[in-house]
Amino acid sequence: MHPPTTLHPGCKVNIYLDIRGRQTDGLHQLLTLFLPLPEPHDTLIISPGPAGTGFRLTCRGHVLDETDNILLRVYKAFSQCTKTALDLDVQLTKKIPVGAGLGGGSSDAAAFLKYLNSLSQPSALSEKSLLAVASAIGADVPFLLSNQPAWAENIGDVLHPAAISLAGLHSVVVCPDIRISTAWAYQAWDKALSAKSVAPQAGLLTDFKLKDIFSFWPYLFFSNAFEHVVFPTHPHLRDIKENLLACGAAGVVLSGSGASLFAIFRNPRHMEKATHWMSRIGLDHYKHSW
Repeated sequence: MHPPTTLHPGCKVNIYLDIRGRQTDGLHQLLTLFLPLPEPHDTLIISPGPAGTGFRLTCRGHVLDETDNILLRVYKAFSQCTKTALDLDVQLTKKIPVGAGLGGGSSDAAAFLKYLNSLSQPSALSEKSLLAVASAIGADVPFLLSNQPAWAENIGDVLHPAAISLAGLHSVVVCPDIRISTAWAYQAWDKALSAKSVAPQAGLLTDFKLKDIFSFWPYLFFSNAFEHVVFPTHPHLRDIKENLLACGAAGVVLSGSGASLFAIFRNPRHMEKATHWMSRIGLDHYKHSW
């Protein structure tokens, strides 16, 4: 019997996100730059369960559907692939905001999937099979499985490692008390801005080498197509972005479909000025120095 294990799945931000168009199957072609971050993070405490009980989940900080949630889908998919059914009690404490564009659910799924695979010798899945399970769970899960900076295309599941560096810079994740539905954001983008449908494709990044440019001017990549539809509906988010820039941020961008924003600073004094302002008005935020 394995001992209880505690995991701390972090989050992701999208430094760059372009929507290339909608496929005939309704999914969207993307080009995005993912960056993993340690904060904010959720906590998973996984303990052996009584024999024959299968998967049992309790959650603090958020209400989950007990019959259909992402951790249950991971458990079922992994059990089907490996022909195993581990008895596990899982306690999830949510700190990554839901509907924030930070990939909290996908991060929990990736951490749980890696943990299940670590317990399943000699039936552990190969890296290729593990990625296939991750892709079936959600488009962001393969990236969070690797947890390394990456460009992504297709629907966000075709990854290209990005050897980027934020050394010497400072960043802040801002988490306003706003929840945005990803489905709504795509529908709004389709209605307002979609010019054409596209066929599924990959290979856009074969010769996309921007490491050196990113090292010197990372803020040039701070662009997100969702801002065109999210900001008019949630002008408070635009106000936050403008205030962060006024405090001295080199770049500020919406993460995913929002509502969180990611800001980068070259001067730590500018970051402290921004965090002081956010603390004064009660905006949740998380600092990182690189």
